[in-house]
Amino acid sequence: MKNILLKELITKSLHGTLDEEESKILYDWIQESKANEELYVKLRDVDTLQNILEQYKPKSKPKQKTYRMLKWGSVAAAIVIFTTITLTFWKSGNPTSPQTSVDKIMLISGNKSYQLSEKLEKNEKVPHTAISTLFGIPEAENQALQNDYTLVVPKGKTYDIDLVDGTTVTLNADSKLIFPSKFTDNNRIVTLSGEAFFKVTKDKKRPFIVKTNQGEVKVLGTDFNINSYKDAGVDAISLVEGKIQVSKEDEVLTLVPGQKALLRKNESIKVSTFDPEEVLAWKEGLFLFDDRSLAQVLTELEKWYSVEFKCSDTALQSIPIYIKIKRDRKLEDILMALEQTNHIKFKKIGNVINVSP
Repeated sequence: MKNILLKELITKSLHGTLDEEESKILYDWIQESKANEELYVKLRDVDTLQNILEQYKPKSKPKQKTYRMLKWGSVAAAIVIFTTITLTFWKSGNPTSPQTSVDKIMLISGNKSYQLSEKLEKNEKVPHTAISTLFGIPEAENQALQNDYTLVVPKGKTYDIDLVDGTTVTLNADSKLIFPSKFTDNNRIVTLSGEAFFKVTKDKKRPFIVKTNQGEVKVLGTDFNINSYKDAGVDAISLVEGKIQVSKEDEVLTLVPGQKALLRKNESIKVSTFDPEEVLAWKEGLFLFDDRSLAQVLTELEKWYSVEFKCSDTALQSIPIYIKIKRDRKLEDILMALEQTNHIKFKKIGNVINVSP
């Protein structure tokens, strides 16, 4: 297929304007080679492949088409099958939020704790000026004493909070942020365990510093994402806008937008590029895994649904997964889709889910 025609078809597919003949041409091209499939995967939204399948329905030998789809061995082919299942979940109305055993967002200060109300739990920002009021502390006293607060977000939830300098922090599930009632004259320091997106207010005189499990991030004013779950053994710092300085022991590196730094114990800092859509999907209420291993996918599902997966098959853990689906779907929906597209079986016993070929 000529590049000009291919570009035109892909563009139309992304805008949903393909007619039946064009859908068939693009559909056939995707099946010609693994390279074609992988190229299209990089250029599309997951729903697009489903749209092509919906528009192109062979009028003869329908059983043969089903057989060919199931025989596709490549990962991208699995996406097509998977999308057939997930599109229903994506478009269905009134989804049910996942249930968790510990589902309350908590603010802690010293030996006191405050359980946020149901009204505040709907991802509305908590203004920093309201925090002292929750604990019955006059704002003047709160500023004078410089109290430390800990915001704990459980599995299955995300949360926004405004810090005293105007910086906005969005915490992902199973995350904890420690922050003061006021910052010093020299810097602004917080501590993160888990994952969070920071939109830092600019202040040239006071750098904003985030301490993580493996190191720290220093900025003046920018947008970036930090993934620093202790059990992962690695910090991933992804810069969206501005400039940040990443440090680990005696090593210091500066990132520019589009770069990601990986910090591991006893290793030097590794820098690479990243896909903002995938890294920030959680902020949009999505699971988006692009060529992620099954083990990585299951780890993310554990954090959101408060379950434990057990998989002893090493080969199974490494199979690549492509998923785009809303995070408010039931866990059973996702497990069913994985079973039907990757030859995986799940057996749930209580809160533990065993995974087998």
